[in-house]
Amino acid sequence: MSTSSEKFRHVTFADSIRGSNRAINFAFQRFPAGECAEENASLEPDADSFLRWLFRQADLDSRYYREETLRRRLPACFRMLRVNSVPQARVLLRQNPALLAPVLSVMLIGVTSFFRDANVFAYIRNHILPRRLSRTFRPRIWSIGCSDGSELYSIAIALAECGSLHNCELIGTDCRGEAISRASSGVFDESSLRGLPANLVVRYFCPKQNGWAICRELRNAVQWRTSNILETVEPGPWDLILCRNVAMYMKSSATQPLWRSLETSLVREGFLVLGKAERPVGADYLSVVEPSVFRHDRSSCS
Repeated sequence: MSTSSEKFRHVTFADSIRGSNRAINFAFQRFPAGECAEENASLEPDADSFLRWLFRQADLDSRYYREETLRRRLPACFRMLRVNSVPQARVLLRQNPALLAPVLSVMLIGVTSFFRDANVFAYIRNHILPRRLSRTFRPRIWSIGCSDGSELYSIAIALAECGSLHNCELIGTDCRGEAISRASSGVFDESSLRGLPANLVVRYFCPKQNGWAICRELRNAVQWRTSNILETVEPGPWDLILCRNVAMYMKSSATQPLWRSLETSLVREGFLVLGKAERPVGADYLSVVEPSVFRHDRSSCS
């Protein structure tokens, strides 16, 4: 495995990519027409009870999430459903249960893109992957809150470029079943591939009628599961865990146990990658090695 680092030095596929903060929208135009919600739709006193009810439909507990963040997303929820109030939204969702999953996706925005945050991916590509490949027979990588799968497919492309894709285990999880369906399909629209080098598009994507499909080699190398990170931690140990911009929506009472759980799920000198605004507060053995990148290192414990 000593040649892995050398192979990575010659991989230049994402050097110029700049990630975008693109919110993934879920085809709002499919839903029934009706009167559009006002931009400043009033949030009735029963808004919180509506949010609790909505999250229960997906076996999630809204109490773990920041109330102010969820309330800010309600107008977007109303616009999608084309209603003006909580009672109207509740009636419509009860009459049309198929709308529950897209509504939840609006409430918990899936922000993602291929090779998002170029500096982070450069560090993953040039330092983390070669290091783990040289030390572990079969590195294990877990993407939490994987959304449409762009992040984990980016890791898979990086591994394929150095000939190590089949030596790794890749798993993506998300609490939203619709997100997992999109990720497992591996189909992306034209705008999702904007910014990717042409040679990567040709090598790893196939044109389809409504977009581009990830190649079978990459699709077969990744596993996808619907899972709530606050209730289920995928069995470790893991060499690399990506949990970017997931905890920022949660209360500290939920994130502190989460950080400890992820910390104990890493191998020694394994890596945890978070969003720019996230810090693993309360994790004793995680030290920052790069912006947004933390390494499990017992020497960091006082």
